[in-house]
Amino acid sequence: MERAVTIEATESQERLRQLVEHISDVATLPAVFAKIMEVVNEPEACAADLKAVVECDPALTSRVLKRVNSAYFGLPTRIGSLQTAISLLGFNAVRNLALTVSVSDLFKDDVQVHTYSRLGLWKHMVSAAICARMIARRTSMAQFEDAYLGGLLHDIGIVFFDQHAPESFRKTLAQLSEERELRFCERDVVGFDHAELGSAVAEKWRFPELIVQCVRWHHFVPRCPETARKVTATVELANFLCTQKGAGAVCLKYKPRLRSNLLAELGLSRDDLRVLWEDMDKELESARDLLNL
Repeated sequence: MERAVTIEATESQERLRQLVEHISDVATLPAVFAKIMEVVNEPEACAADLKAVVECDPALTSRVLKRVNSAYFGLPTRIGSLQTAISLLGFNAVRNLALTVSVSDLFKDDVQVHTYSRLGLWKHMVSAAICARMIARRTSMAQFEDAYLGGLLHDIGIVFFDQHAPESFRKTLAQLSEERELRFCERDVVGFDHAELGSAVAEKWRFPELIVQCVRWHHFVPRCPETARKVTATVELANFLCTQKGAGAVCLKYKPRLRSNLLAELGLSRDDLRVLWEDMDKELESARDLLNL
C-alpha cells in the first residue's frame, strides 16, 4: 500500500511538472507584466524605473491613469502623469495597479463552465486583493501592498487549469458540491491542486518569493515559511470573507470555515471581524473600476 501511494505521488508530481513546462512553453505573461516583475525583483529599483516600464505601453499608461483617477483613490485633483501618480500613491501602489491592469488581460475572453466563469474568478481575485490590503492596514502590517498582490494572484493556478488543462478542469468542476471544495476535487482528478500549480508557474515566471509562497500556502498557512506567513494569513482571511460575501472563486454554495487560530495570528478579535465584514461592501464598491476589465 505504501509503495502504491509513493508511485501515485510521483506520477502526480510528474503530471504537475509537465503541465508547468507546457504553460511555460505556450503561455507568457504580458511583456510589460514581466518587465514590471523585473523591477519588483530588483532591490535598487526606484519610481523612475517603474515609470519607464509602464510608459513603454501607452495603452497600459492610459488604463493606469484612468484607475488612478477613479473614486477608489479619492484624489482631490485629476492626475495626468505617471510621475505624479507615483509621487502621490507610492511605488508599490502604482506597481500593483499596473499589475492588476496587466493581469486582467488573462480574463478578456469570458468562459462559463457549470458555476465557474473567468469573469467571476477575476472579481474574486481583485476583491480578495482589496480585502487583504484592508486587513493588512487594519493590523498595522508594513507589507500591506504585498498583501494586495498576494490576494490578486493567490488563485492564479485556477486560471492555468482553466486555460491549459480544460478537460481536467471540467471534470473537476463536475465534482464540486456544497460539501467538497475545489482543491480536493482537483487532487482527485489530477493529483495536485491550483495552489501547487499556481506557485510552480509563479516560481518559473520569477514572481517575488513572498508571492510564490502566498500562492502555494493560502489554503495551508501553518505550513507557510515564517517570512511569508502573516501576508498569507491575511490573504486567507480575505479569501474567507470574499467567499462568505458571495464573491467566491467558482461561485458555489460551498462556504469555507474560519480556521480556529487565524484571527489570533493576525491580532484580531471577533469584534474586529464584524467591523471588517461591515466595511467590506463600501471598500469594494469604491473599487468598482478595478473590477471592470
